[in-house]
Amino acid sequence: MLGVTFLVFALLHIMPGDPARAMLGPEASQETVEALREELGLNRPFLVQYGSWLWRVVQLDLGRSVHGSHDPVTEIIARHWPATLELTVVAMFFATLFGAITGIVSAVRANHLVDHVARTVTFLFLAMPGFWLALEMVIIFSHHLGWLPATRRGEPVGSVEWIRHMVMPGFVLGTGTWAFLSRILRSSMLEVLGADYIRTARAKGLPERRVVFKHALKNALIPFVTIAGMSLGALLGGAVITETVFSYPGIGREMIGAILARDAPVVQGIVLLLAGVFVLTNLAVDLLYMVLDPRIRVGGAAG
Repeated sequence: MLGVTFLVFALLHIMPGDPARAMLGPEASQETVEALREELGLNRPFLVQYGSWLWRVVQLDLGRSVHGSHDPVTEIIARHWPATLELTVVAMFFATLFGAITGIVSAVRANHLVDHVARTVTFLFLAMPGFWLALEMVIIFSHHLGWLPATRRGEPVGSVEWIRHMVMPGFVLGTGTWAFLSRILRSSMLEVLGADYIRTARAKGLPERRVVFKHALKNALIPFVTIAGMSLGALLGGAVITETVFSYPGIGREMIGAILARDAPVVQGIVLLLAGVFVLTNLAVDLLYMVLDPRIRVGGAAG
């Protein structure tokens, strides 16, 4: 997280433009601009500015936006974060559900027609640019067919209209992850299905469904859970493009606007949040390993 914040702070520092001039507008005198630069500490050395910002972050002060009403960054994040979290959860639901189904079916029916079809579809979605898919879905399902709305308008969570508004952005955001998860689970399942204990279970006459779901799937889930956990953090950052295309009022779209306006405090605050979520998600995945495979917990204790 520290490395990410330093990199973003440095990139914003070398970007062209003057935050003080942006705050005061083009009509402000140079003396007024210089006074504001001194007040904001923009005339101090780069490392001093970065250290000062970190000290404020420790005190949970992310600063204020340099544009508009100059709202605190924490309030801006609080307004837009829930919408992005909703979109990410929906996308993750699509990705894990479809990824698990296609991965299991492809592994169980390896090298059959259904496997070839599933792998072709997942390969296409894996290679398809998200922004192009989003635009095509808007043109087809919203403009021509009129089945789904193209933008979100603040519908209550869980309502029918909310579901209709979330289908397209959630599906678009989750397609790449779905394809990747499907390929990972198929590969892992094929490896497990070829193990000796699976052949022994089948030789004992256990039903194929029990062999697949009780014995094979649980042991094949660790790579799947690893990628799913890492993808959750990636989806939060990847929501930027999806939110922009669908005019979705999330934190990604807010960050795009802040970057274009060179609103450094907002960009730094949002990046810090996304980096923190990514780190915590990976920690949760590591802890989940011990639930899926008790050998990891026993091995750690023995070590």
